[in-house]
Amino acid sequence: MLAVGRITAALTHGVFWALVGPMAARMSPGNTGKAVGIVSVGSTMALVVGSPLATWLGGLIGWRPTTWVLGVLTIAAVAVLLPTVPSLPPLPKNDAAQTKHHMPWDLISLVLFLMLAVTGVFSAYTYLGLILSETAGAGLVSIGLFVFGALGLLGVTVATRTVDRRMLRGSVHTTTLFLLAAIVGQLAFGSDGVMSVVLIFIAIIVFGGAYGALPTLGTTIFLHAGRKNPDAASSLYVVTYQVGIASGAALGAMAVDASWTAGTLWIMAALALASTLVLALWSRPLLR
Repeated sequence: MLAVGRITAALTHGVFWALVGPMAARMSPGNTGKAVGIVSVGSTMALVVGSPLATWLGGLIGWRPTTWVLGVLTIAAVAVLLPTVPSLPPLPKNDAAQTKHHMPWDLISLVLFLMLAVTGVFSAYTYLGLILSETAGAGLVSIGLFVFGALGLLGVTVATRTVDRRMLRGSVHTTTLFLLAAIVGQLAFGSDGVMSVVLIFIAIIVFGGAYGALPTLGTTIFLHAGRKNPDAASSLYVVTYQVGIASGAALGAMAVDASWTAGTLWIMAALALASTLVLALWSRPLLR
């Protein structure tokens, strides 16, 4: 039953995120990035508040009652959506048909950019608890994860306020911050004692802020490139992101299985650099 529930959640997850971006954009014409950013705050808050709260509740009343609580919250979300979300009819077929049979080069470049960025991010993020444990100690893992989530909230807030004006520049800054976080994290692995703790928390702060900004920037830039067919562009974004998550976790696992936890950060550094170059040298000339 747990496996069936997990598979059902996974199937709806992709559909949900493919729809959210275009819906937010169509409800706020002219402010696509801001609308997407506001929606992204919800997912960031779930990381900062929702997951720890669910874990605490599971330890307090057990996981079966906690699962029922989550089910009730899902029903409550539907009850809020039905009367508040306006009707959004399908786009005219002639608009969607323009991007149906071929993918323009700007979207192809963005797929490569996002694939590299997300794969690099999740090669390290998937094993963030282990990275913290080896550099700062097991006792600071929960604090480090909270700091990461809190900075993610700050990152999505900054991205929301600036993305409509600087989506390309903001994306380059974000991947550059991933590279910087990986370098500082490597320094933490090469240090001992208090210096190792200080360095890894600096890396977590930089990493968390950039991680929070990435979905808002990525969704907005995909919708901008595929503005003639935003539903297809959003679906492409979601598929690319999901493949990047799986690929990053697999690459990181290879390093961890080889007892080389620091290797997850080397992978993130290399792919962050590659994604920055793709966006700056290939995507930017096509989208400007």
